[in-house]
Amino acid sequence: MLKIKYQIKTLSPILLSTQSGDMNMTATLDYIPGSAILGVFAGKYIQAKNLDKTAHTDPYFYNWFLNSGIIFSNAYPCKETEYGTKNYFPAPLSMQTEKNDETTASDLFHKDSDEQMKTISGYCHIAGNTILKLTPSKSLNFHHARPDRIRGHSIEGQIFNYESIDPDQLFEGEIIGEEETLKEFVEELVGNEFPIQLGRSRTAQYGQAELKIVSEKPEKLEVEDNLKDKFILTFLSQTVLYNKNGFPSTSLDDLARYLSEALGIELKPDQIKSFKKPVEIENFISIWRLKRPSEVAFEAGSCFSIQIIDGSSKLIDLQKNGLGERRGEGFGRIKLNWWHEKDSYTVRESDEKKTEVEKPNGKIPELTARIFKEVLKENWKRAIERRALREYKQFIDHKPPTNSLLGRLEMMLKNAKSKEEFLKQIGKLHSTAMEKLEVCRGEEDTLLEFIKKGDPLNKPFSKEMAGLKTELENMEKEKGVKLEYLTEKKFWDELYKLYWLTFFRMMRKSNKKGGNE
Repeated sequence: MLKIKYQIKTLSPILLSTQSGDMNMTATLDYIPGSAILGVFAGKYIQAKNLDKTAHTDPYFYNWFLNSGIIFSNAYPCKETEYGTKNYFPAPLSMQTEKNDETTASDLFHKDSDEQMKTISGYCHIAGNTILKLTPSKSLNFHHARPDRIRGHSIEGQIFNYESIDPDQLFEGEIIGEEETLKEFVEELVGNEFPIQLGRSRTAQYGQAELKIVSEKPEKLEVEDNLKDKFILTFLSQTVLYNKNGFPSTSLDDLARYLSEALGIELKPDQIKSFKKPVEIENFISIWRLKRPSEVAFEAGSCFSIQIIDGSSKLIDLQKNGLGERRGEGFGRIKLNWWHEKDSYTVRESDEKKTEVEKPNGKIPELTARIFKEVLKENWKRAIERRALREYKQFIDHKPPTNSLLGRLEMMLKNAKSKEEFLKQIGKLHSTAMEKLEVCRGEEDTLLEFIKKGDPLNKPFSKEMAGLKTELENMEKEKGVKLEYLTEKKFWDELYKLYWLTFFRMMRKSNKKGGNE
């Protein structure tokens, strides 16, 4: 297996949509997925050969784009330095910092900690005992909601938000395949540098980018060959595994089965220690004009400490080929022993300097103030929904309640006029229902305990919500913008309901996928 490196420079905002939990918000990925790159080259080949709807009958097209004969990896942020390109990958979940000290990290595979720890966000470059962080720059673009696009009228006060990757950023990925296959691919399709379009709203101001082939010729894949009977496997991209019934799975049993087949050994789940996180993935298939059905996968950055007896001879092939399903789209890329064991690691931001935006002086115009009010209000709602989307996951693998009970909780919540009334109704549940909530356990509490004390509005503010709170206070003091609704109990009850409705609905959705009705 060889590789060709490619780089993408964003020339305009890029919108690569992903789930956000907010019907008025279209969020974006902060990397370029391999499926998008596959689509770029597939479209190029179809146009060059004038294949149209018969593309699947072309043997080259079938092998390269449909049968994973070529792997198009995700393109992650990178930086050009005087010593060459510095690549950044999703931060491993086992590498964590203390909650109150984000400058020092520990690898929890090698060092236990009694402190409250948190994962490193964004992307990182690990060199020795230094971890450099890099987060791609993104922006929010506000549009008036237009339910009737034929008439073109917008509704006052309703804002629709697009999140997008900012222009003038660099991402790097790899095109991987057998030597002969890559040679044919290069001869047919690869030019030195050419414009491409990515993501949504390409006919507007979004989606313009430039793809450049960095490799002068196919290069060897870098793999770790100094492997012993114990190693750390890190997923550099989201990884899709299926259980024996053909459904997506993130269980260690299925991971052990995939690794056993790849390495030709018998590997059991108790030989694997993990820091893993599930994620739902979906993407748009242009030829279908539809989204592909969503699947659950291991999140990029999930990592595993694995103990084996023998199998090192096939570990090199595993690093080249990747693991799991849909590898041609960039899923299942792995790295073994990415970092060396150290007592601690220094964490700092990359050397990139951020441009400070100067805020205008003077009183905000009335129309602008109204728009800001709606935008900030929606941001509070999105922050609450994202919190629910994070926190429900701790309960889905520990005897979750049935969907009938979760549906009953949703109905009680909708009918309750306040948080206090909802909790009073919880206390009147039958003993069998209470037992189901008590046997479902999260990281620290039972689900019943979590509901009783799990008021998202009373928890410590995340950085995002704390920033919104500060911005609101500044607007009231300096700009004379009155945001009375933020002090109204009605608004906080609305946020409370939004949190728990999102929480219960996601648990129900997870139950359906796992067969727990």
